[in-house]
Amino acid sequence: MALASAAGSPHLAAAVLVVQGVFTMGAVRQAGVPGTVAAAWLALGIGAGASVWLVADDLPDLTPMARLLAAGFLLAIVAQLWRRHGRPMLTTSLALTASAIVLATLPASLVALRTADSGAYGVGFGLLGVGAVMLVDGAGGRSVLARTLSVLAAGAAAVVVAMLANLSDVPEVGAVVIAAFGALMAVAALCAVDRLASEPSSSADEAPVVAAGDVLEKVAVEIRAPLRISLPIIVAAPVIYLLGRLLIG
Repeated sequence: MALASAAGSPHLAAAVLVVQGVFTMGAVRQAGVPGTVAAAWLALGIGAGASVWLVADDLPDLTPMARLLAAGFLLAIVAQLWRRHGRPMLTTSLALTASAIVLATLPASLVALRTADSGAYGVGFGLLGVGAVMLVDGAGGRSVLARTLSVLAAGAAAVVVAMLANLSDVPEVGAVVIAAFGALMAVAALCAVDRLASEPSSSADEAPVVAAGDVLEKVAVEIRAPLRISLPIIVAAPVIYLLGRLLIG
């Protein structure tokens, strides 16, 4: 994604679309709640629409995201009303749809930051932090110590890159802060995924409850990989945007 950002906003928007697709089709659609197919497609449509709109406007403004989120919430209600057969788990399904729309839209904030002055540097340093954590996690480093070291490594790498590239528009402190906070948000997202993966199934003696617990455990296993790929970027994106706008562009 950092390379896509360096190539321009349209390329970054395409990379963001991949993240949105992995999240919606890999995790939301497999969530095991009624109405997940509609929720996944709706979230993907709103998220992709936000990225395209931001590229078209070429302004570091989140107004398109806010407008599409408002429309998405209304469409989420319509999607629930469209359901038939008694609408089981209505509240859960509506909450899932609304949450999916918000989370799928958040990565588009990276596209907005990319259009700002020196915004490419903000996106690059933020994704440097996220990438460092995901690299350590992919190598099996999921202990507290490993993730703490990955955050420190992200900050150190940001300093080295800023010094070697001699970026006059990017203060070294700003580069470190953006990379470190991007890494911290990625750690928080991965910890949430770990929590989901380690959540024990029900130990009750009643057969229906045990069966429900087995289903939830199976769902957690199926969506774990897509969440590990997409959620760190999704969670870190708005923080990278905010810090990038404050410290760089």
